[in-house]
Amino acid sequence: MNRPFPNAELDARRARLRARLVEAGLDGIVVSQPENIYYLTGLDHWGYFACHLLIVPLDGEMVLVARAMEGVTIANQVQNARFLGHADYEDVADFALRAIGEAGLTGCRLGLEMRSLFLTPRVADAIRSGATGCQWSDGSGIIDVLRLIKSPLEMEYTRQAAAAADAGTLAAIEAIRDGATDNDVAAACHAGMISAGSEYPGFGPFIRPTRRLGEEHTTWCGDRFGRGDAVFLELAGAVRKYQAPMGRLVYVGEAPAGADASVELAIRGMEAIRAAPEARRACRRGLFRLARRCRLCRPCRLSQASLRLPRVDRFPAYLDRRIVGDRARSELAATASGRHDVSCAFMVHQYGARGLLHLQHRDADGNRCRGPDPSHARDADHPLKAARFPLVLRPELSEDSPDKTSRGRL
Repeated sequence: MNRPFPNAELDARRARLRARLVEAGLDGIVVSQPENIYYLTGLDHWGYFACHLLIVPLDGEMVLVARAMEGVTIANQVQNARFLGHADYEDVADFALRAIGEAGLTGCRLGLEMRSLFLTPRVADAIRSGATGCQWSDGSGIIDVLRLIKSPLEMEYTRQAAAAADAGTLAAIEAIRDGATDNDVAAACHAGMISAGSEYPGFGPFIRPTRRLGEEHTTWCGDRFGRGDAVFLELAGAVRKYQAPMGRLVYVGEAPAGADASVELAIRGMEAIRAAPEARRACRRGLFRLARRCRLCRPCRLSQASLRLPRVDRFPAYLDRRIVGDRARSELAATASGRHDVSCAFMVHQYGARGLLHLQHRDADGNRCRGPDPSHARDADHPLKAARFPLVLRPELSEDSPDKTSRGRL
């Protein structure tokens, strides 16, 4: 059996989960989300439509509870959990309670993933009420955070899925013509993706003319395309459950006026996204240089290793929430990477419980200022005039460090 993950990777994931459980003050967790069960065990099948539960204690073996008929699949695919199967006339909650007791978790503090499409309220209530003395909390999100950071193998699966999505999209585009049906396009799309290595995708593909564009989750139904139609494609290649979505709008015949300009804007946007990692690294280096210029940073024992910018895929979202305009964002990045002459000194201070930090301006005497350098107060184009740039920075503050809880903003 060609399993998706080596044992060493699964063991590392389980160890990270247990560390998270300790941080959350839990003795174990009942995992109900199929994607998280897959993440921890590698179980890949269609049977997730019926409730699966994975009991993970802090110590000892994991236990996977599912329908007994899945026993052969689980024996072939899962090596790091004991299987406890129930007949279809038996209650999955009873078997979950049995697994909890056998794992020595009776009366312990447990998490239960409540945010799952496959855990019904009845089953959840039966588990919580039947576990004598247990203290329950919602464990949703504990594993999700671990999954945000992809391993090299996961990234390779995603790249393979993206290549399959490309192939499926190109095949679908070739099939769209005057007189073709959306069935023809769907068949070509599937053939292209699967031939390029895709497994069955997590959704779609969605193929429909723009007259049905508002029907968000409908797909081919025998519609015939004619000249002047626009056809919406939304699909995803999938390799080992890792999806690579793709969306395209295809015109039958001639594209309308203005379409070329829209294409150019889209390409420019994608190029900016691809350039983001280098910009992120430049900001990190530049902000460290700015921090070192402040004479008060030595008591903080600030090291370059402590600088952390937001992850690339969250970068735009952070900026949007902080209401940073394009010009302010680019100018601040340019300043941080050394392309502006900055005569100000900045001090890094902790900002809020979530670890978002800011750079705080100080004048030549080291006194804190409430805004940008007063010498630039009338310069509307000063790059730091009104920018708010969220950073994830974790300096170690010594006892003599100034004002550990300051909240000033640029």
